[in-house]
Amino acid sequence: ETSAHLRPVGNGQIIFALHHAVEGFMMPLLYFWTHNPSYFFFSVYADMGVEAYDTLAMLYRRWTGRDHTLTRHHPAVDHILTPHHLFGVFFETLALMGGPGISKTFMFHVEASAHASGVFILAAIVMHQTPAQSWPRFLYR
Repeated sequence: ETSAHLRPVGNGQIIFALHHAVEGFMMPLLYFWTHNPSYFFFSVYADMGVEAYDTLAMLYRRWTGRDHTLTRHHPAVDHILTPHHLFGVFFETLALMGGPGISKTFMFHVEASAHASGVFILAAIVMHQTPAQSWPRFLYR
């Protein structure tokens, strides 16, 4: 049911979902449960790395036409994902600059809201790049 075009998109959606599950849900839960700051810093650094890579891959695709983004999403989504990623990197940089004095609870709320919006973006991408789109009664009712 997947074509050569949709197979990398499906794999990318799994990567995207795992990224949001691990860094936006599991790491904050582990931090709040154990109060070990390693979970906080792992989550922030890993999220910054994923977002920086994907933003650079979007720019590369725009310049060359070759797609190396994580999700292999349609280029029209770049206008939503770029501000989403820049917002995340900006606030995570603030968290790292704040050091021990910053409220990790506040920063995880900020990060959780970014990951929640990422899940909604993921849902929008999946709904528009799915074989089920050819079933309008299923998808649009």
